[in-house]
Amino acid sequence: MSQGATITYLGGDCGGYSVDMTASKFSTRVWTIIMGCIVLLLSLTKDMSSMWQISAVGTLSVFVIVLYCIVGSSIALAENTLTPQYNAEECVNADDSFAAELLTGFGSVIFGYGFHAVLPDIQTSLLETDSNTAHKDIKKAITGAFSVAFPAYLVIALLGFAAFGVSVASDVLVSVTMVLSKAAMCVVWVFVIIKTATEAAVYNQSAFVICRDILGISKRSYDILLRLVWVVVATLVAMYIPFFGDLTAITGALSVTPLSFVYPVFFWNCKHKHDAPKWRIRFHYVFIAVWVTFGTAALVGAIWSLIINLRSKQ
Repeated sequence: MSQGATITYLGGDCGGYSVDMTASKFSTRVWTIIMGCIVLLLSLTKDMSSMWQISAVGTLSVFVIVLYCIVGSSIALAENTLTPQYNAEECVNADDSFAAELLTGFGSVIFGYGFHAVLPDIQTSLLETDSNTAHKDIKKAITGAFSVAFPAYLVIALLGFAAFGVSVASDVLVSVTMVLSKAAMCVVWVFVIIKTATEAAVYNQSAFVICRDILGISKRSYDILLRLVWVVVATLVAMYIPFFGDLTAITGALSVTPLSFVYPVFFWNCKHKHDAPKWRIRFHYVFIAVWVTFGTAALVGAIWSLIINLRSKQ
């Protein structure tokens, strides 16, 4: 749910940009509600295996967003009208906010691995009768995704820093608004909304499967009610914790850390503790300890940063 709330807030924030990047007609909360309605509509799909069209549209949106980031940063670099600064000391604040943001950054990194938790559901949605074939298919999909994602992240990070220096926004698209026209940016913000909405729907489907199994829900009417309550609660969280970095870090610490870095590794150790090499078992426990430490640091930083942000709004 926390991942859905984070994505819903991001999509709602982009709604304001897409309508009017200088003075949005609606507040961020209103756009968050609109985004929640879009996510609910997409989340009404019966199950994960029925979502391939939605996933395809989301994938197309990702390619458009990546292209915008690369082209926008390249234009800024080529025009040479900006005067980017590369001295990192200029963006460091001497107050407590810097330390809080630094710790919160761990949560943002962890959040990027959140998709691990939905991989089993995606594999199940392939409807393969042979488990070995299903493993091979999902491995091909993950390899293909990383083959595109890693170079894209690296190129955008380097180009963004080269074009905008230390003042580059954590979301490079925000910095790209300085070089691309308002009409061009409205287009990409719409694609960001589409991407985040489809992403949230995929995460929700995994949660719905677990909740249906735990609660023993079989009737479609109860299933729809579960989806409605789930999306409404996630939207309320997004509305009343309107700080994307803090929400991302809290989600990374409390949700992604156990689901991606603790439980899978721990269960693997329990299953293979008698036949796996001792050094590998020990290494896995060290791995768990490291990521739990990162998650704890992210949670402390996020709560610290959240308190600072709430005080500054008063």
